[in-house]
Amino acid sequence: MEMSDTLKGTVYSILSASCFAVLAIFIPYAIKGGSNTVTLMSTRFVLAAVVLWSMVRYRALPLVAPRKMAAVMLIGAAGYGVTSACLVQAVGRTGAAMAALLLYLYPALVTVVTAALGMEKFSRNKLFALILSFAGMALVLGGAEVKLDYVGVLFGLLSSLFYTFYITAGAHFTKGVQPLLTTTLIVSGAAALYVFSALFSGQFTLAVSFSAWLATLGCVFFSTLLSILFLFEAIKLIGPSKVSIISTIEPVITIALAVVLLGESFVLLQSVGVAFVISSILILQKQ
Repeated sequence: MEMSDTLKGTVYSILSASCFAVLAIFIPYAIKGGSNTVTLMSTRFVLAAVVLWSMVRYRALPLVAPRKMAAVMLIGAAGYGVTSACLVQAVGRTGAAMAALLLYLYPALVTVVTAALGMEKFSRNKLFALILSFAGMALVLGGAEVKLDYVGVLFGLLSSLFYTFYITAGAHFTKGVQPLLTTTLIVSGAAALYVFSALFSGQFTLAVSFSAWLATLGCVFFSTLLSILFLFEAIKLIGPSKVSIISTIEPVITIALAVVLLGESFVLLQSVGVAFVISSILILQKQ
């Protein structure tokens, strides 16, 4: 039996969140191996861009108008690239849990913005799912260490704002653009931003261990190529607000991986949070 667009979009959203969730597993290995933020991010996006443009050329995909290509690349730089930079600063100053909570204000912002712009309809189901998903994510992250740093909080809020721009502008400007080409342009924009940062920061280095290179390749394949490709496939099918709400499952997956791979603990309160997040996804299937 063929899946409905809603179910397909949900599956793509969960796959995207899962691929992005492993970034939190790969980054510590890269940093321990001698890499740094500028090296990891610039290498991640440049390698991904090379692979993607090779695929576009191999499949002979038709390009869109230069102005539209430039707009999507700008979304990649200003949305995806700047979000990553702000999130790194937030994590360093407030801890991963607080940074994640601030970033994940974006589903609410996306829902409000898309409704205000007439891109999507607002509904009670969406509101209920949004409340459940955020509460569940807060419970999942509740046991983690939090540092109250106002500059870090500001960076966390900025990451949420820029990611909202990334999702909403991406949904608007990529209509009619093949998802592989969309992913290519988004990644190319982010790559340009981080190459510029590498050139002028003096922090780029190739003196990293083999394990760091493996972790970087994991970031490229899972957390960049697949995560963005699945994201825009999902947006095409079910719209940006639903995708944003479903994406709150990402911290759940990250913690599950940390429990399995890193031996971290998992408490009852977090189980309740997982149930809330899954419930929010099920609610969205009724729309």
